[in-house]
Amino acid sequence: MKTLSAISLTVLLGAGRSRAQEEGASHADRILGQAPENLHVLLHPVLVVGLAVALMALAAALIARSKAAQVIALGLVLASSALAWPVLELGQNAYNRVRPQADEAGQQWMKEHMRRAETLVYIFYGTSLLAAAALVAQRKFPKTALPLSIAALVAGAVSLGVGGWISKAGGQIRHPEFRAGPLPAVEQPDHAH
Repeated sequence: MKTLSAISLTVLLGAGRSRAQEEGASHADRILGQAPENLHVLLHPVLVVGLAVALMALAAALIARSKAAQVIALGLVLASSALAWPVLELGQNAYNRVRPQADEAGQQWMKEHMRRAETLVYIFYGTSLLAAAALVAQRKFPKTALPLSIAALVAGAVSLGVGGWISKAGGQIRHPEFRAGPLPAVEQPDHAH
């Protein structure tokens, strides 16, 4: 099994290296052969949809009062909300590559998307911490497990709403058909990521 994993990783890295060379891009800008903007777009839905599914599982587990199901759901909440960090990092790494490709309105939306993400990512981190605390409490402090699990559920719902608001700005960067209303008032200078 380890040999198969090593071969798969070698093939992925090799394919990415040759694709990067063909496109004239440095391999240092790529992760597993993919540009950061591609991985950002691929991982973001895992964050949002994964968190939504995890929250539904946690709500069902709390209603059913199943400790085993709560542990699984809390693990999913933890894993999903923790994806906010790589999604943010990939977005920051992609900023300078994508910005020149966007029109003027898209560039303003990109700044707003980045501002929202950098400001509100901490809500996802808090959700991760609450889910981790609830997982520990399941075994070590059973009396606090239920309140911590409910807190993780509420924080996850807030994270999901915040994620949707961040995503709305991100979707308008390269999709003028999604733009409705005025452009964001961006007072920040360009990012240097």
